[in-house]
Amino acid sequence: MDSDVGRRGADGAADEIQLVIRPLGRPGDLGWVVKAHGEHYAAEFGWDTSFEALVARIVADYAGGHDPAREGAWIAELQAAGFELVKQQRHHSFGHDLLGQNWALSL
Repeated sequence: MDSDVGRRGADGAADEIQLVIRPLGRPGDLGWVVKAHGEHYAAEFGWDTSFEALVARIVADYAGGHDPAREGAWIAELQAAGFELVKQQRHHSFGHDLLGQNWALSL
């Protein structure tokens, strides 16, 4: 799914950004999910590597035997000015309502 979304830059000019939602499955996607979650929750909430280990187990279980007819995973990529929004999801974890956003900058 591709969608062009308009936004205003710092100078007030309209910039075009593209949202791409794609299935999880490229080489490196699974490891990225684990890494991004570990880094995000450590920075945002101070959680340690035990949370990252939990995510790694969940991702490994998914990769090792999910039912494609009933289960799926996607990555949302928002491409603008070198930044990509690679995932956004509302969820409830450890007693908190959360909105996770993961951004990447290709250098």
